[in-house]
Amino acid sequence: MGYFRNVIWWLRYDTPITLSEVRYGLLFGAYHVIVAMAARSALWQRTKHGWSGWTVPLLVMACLALFIVARWIGDQHLLPLWGDAPNYPHQTSFRSFALDNLSYGLVPIGFGALVYAVEAQFAALRRQLELAHQQRLSELTMLRAHIAPHFLFNTLNNLYALAQRPGADLSNPIHDLSELMRYAVKNDRPLVPVSEEHEQVMRYVELQRLRYARPLNLVLDIPTNVQAALVPPMVLLPLVENAFKHGDPCHASIPLLLRLDLHGDRLRIHCSNAAATGTADGSSTGDRQLARRLHLLYDGRATARFARADGRFTADLSIPQEPLT
Repeated sequence: MGYFRNVIWWLRYDTPITLSEVRYGLLFGAYHVIVAMAARSALWQRTKHGWSGWTVPLLVMACLALFIVARWIGDQHLLPLWGDAPNYPHQTSFRSFALDNLSYGLVPIGFGALVYAVEAQFAALRRQLELAHQQRLSELTMLRAHIAPHFLFNTLNNLYALAQRPGADLSNPIHDLSELMRYAVKNDRPLVPVSEEHEQVMRYVELQRLRYARPLNLVLDIPTNVQAALVPPMVLLPLVENAFKHGDPCHASIPLLLRLDLHGDRLRIHCSNAAATGTADGSSTGDRQLARRLHLLYDGRATARFARADGRFTADLSIPQEPLT
């Protein structure tokens, strides 16, 4: 403590500090660093091996003993080797020295315990974040696993209906279905260009076109400047699929509309269609799953809204153009 008092005195009054005081200050600081690191390491070992609570007093006693022995060696033996006087008189017994340094030894032990506590909190936070990340990945995997068979079953039903028609040629539809399923199941990239989603939407539309005797009233407004924008796979396809499944894509005055545009650093997706007679609302399982996927992927920064009004189903998505975390 006298060394730190001398430092403060020097800062206030420009009183020079001797080389002997500098050596002793460095030595005294070394005691504290060694014991603080020892206390921190001992507490981590206790956590790692699950030692009982009774080990804490033993660890404190061991660290106190380390501090006392280190200071006894430094103050009473190293200082004289450097030409300085020992910090305690030569006749001081080790017992007296140890009793006098019990309170000093608690300071680095407390600091080491504080460092351990801070590190343990950060480690716990890191584990929680990792667990949340793994849970999010698992949920996304389950959602995508649900989308693929759901999409497959609907399309197979359509092909079955087509097969009932005399002279139906299913070679192209089956090829389109194969390409669609390859895209849905084997695409493990987190983001894809809009152009790829656009291509798969067109495949799906061609499959659906074979089902209807009336012409489709379809408007795809996907300008060139959004083709390179990035979206998660299977974002546009579920919107169009739900429009066919729950709406009337052949309505004379209300088209099935899919429009994309860029507003700053966000891609806005709008899909609307005429509500089919007898449908209760525009919210489907597919819509909810899509909204959940976007929420998980973008941590709430992407939005998805679905509504029914004036005989229309509408879906509005806003996706930030930024890397996924």
